[in-house]
Parts: sequence; structure tokens; C-alpha cells
Amino acid sequence: VMGEDDQQEVALINYSRELSKQLSMHVSEGNTFCAVIDTGATEHLANRKEYFENLKAFDTPKRFTCANKDLDADLVCHYYGDIVIINNGKVSRLKNVLYSPELTVNLFSLRKATGAGMKVTFSKDDAKFLDGSTDKVIKK
Repeated sequence: VMGEDDQQEVALINYSRELSKQLSMHVSEGNTFCAVIDTGATEHLANRKEYFENLKAFDTPKRFTCANKDLDADLVCHYYGDIVIINNGKVSRLKNVLYSPELTVNLFSLRKATGAGMKVTFSKDDAKFLDGSTDKVIKK
């Protein structure tokens, strides 16, 4: 018999599975950038140096507090750079992506994308990324 805490954990896992969509983008020959689309992330984050066209060091590292408020779990980023994306032959950039090798998954910030004018629609099985000015589908 599961206790209330166990039931809440199972519900949270199922909820996370339903909500977490993953975005895959081609960054170079044989190299695909896969990221979880995160509605709460304020920045795009990546965990592999080879994704980046360039990496620059912050003068002062950026610290992000995790949801559990455990200071030991904070994420500290020392570097940032641009990731070149190739989608259906078109080249675009994710600018000022933060680099942290400690990340278990890459994060695509929905806030940052929509703040830059992109529109995103979700359905049961997918997410569509649209140009904010033309409503043309950029990525599905």
C-alpha cells in the first residue's frame, strides 16, 4: 500500500512526463542538441562544450537557485556562448546560452524564446515553434 507521499511522488512523475516535451535541433555534422522545453527556466542551458560556436567566461559566475532552495544544489555557470542551429537548411542561433557540465539535461527556456518574439503551441503529442511575426512554423 502506498502512502500519501508515495502517491504524490508518482503523480509528480506522471505530470512531469506529460508536460516535458523535448526539442531536438541539429547543430553540426553528427551533433544534435536535445533540450527539455522548460517554462520556468530564465536562460537556455547546455551541458556539452561541443555545442558551442564560442565560449566566453563571465566576469562573475552566474548562480541559479534550484527549486528545492538547497544552496548546495545551486547551479553555477562560468561560461556562456552561442549555439548555431541548422534546421531544414536554415541557420539560426541560440545566443548567450549558459554552459554547465553539471546539468543532466539541456534546457530550452520558453520564457527567453517567447520574450524574443517566438510563439510556441503545445498539443498532446508535440510542440510547434512559430516565427512571431509570420506565424510560419520554424520547428515541430
